[in-house]
Amino acid sequence: MNTQSKIIISIFCIIKLTLHLIADFHSGFQGDELLHIESGNHLAFGFMEFPPLISILAFSQNFFGSNSVYVHHLFAHIASILIIIYVAKTTL
Repeated sequence: MNTQSKIIISIFCIIKLTLHLIADFHSGFQGDELLHIESGNHLAFGFMEFPPLISILAFSQNFFGSNSVYVHHLFAHIASILIIIYVAKTTL
């Protein structure tokens, strides 16, 4: 991958992150997000509603002790950036 490709991928990542942060600033929590955040407070395996990894990620986010939308969407933002990088590396 050459330098020009890395710059283009970085620009796409910055644009995507900026759009996510703008959306987070103008929105609140959805119903399922509140369920997942609360499941981080009561870790248990074997629920059929969602996989245990969601509870583990919510548990780690609850360490920040914040009720902000940004903190609870942090892993989703990181995952979306990693998806762009992964797709770019596989196609180039």
